[in-house]
Amino acid sequence: MPFQLVAVALALVGMVLGKYLPFVWIGQDILDEVGVSLPIFSTDTGRLFWESRSDVFCGWDLLWAGLAVVTAFRIPQYRREPEAAETAPAPPSPLQPHPQQRHQHDEL
Repeated sequence: MPFQLVAVALALVGMVLGKYLPFVWIGQDILDEVGVSLPIFSTDTGRLFWESRSDVFCGWDLLWAGLAVVTAFRIPQYRREPEAAETAPAPPSPLQPHPQQRHQHDEL
């Protein structure tokens, strides 16, 4: 369960960073023309990103966040192998013929 929580948290952090960094880079390009700098990691930039979250995020992001959370939660799950598989005999190798099979060269 802890791996699942870490995976979900990192998936959501990755989605927010995936929105934040393009926001900052586009803002830097626009503000460089005016002569204003926009640092990547600052409280002012974070506040500006939070204030314009309705412009950055849309309804589709909820779908992608849901898919990321479900996928991140399911991937690190511990899978138990069924016990029947452990006691079942191994399948015959395709390279070795079955003992009851007869070939023409066996009769010679």
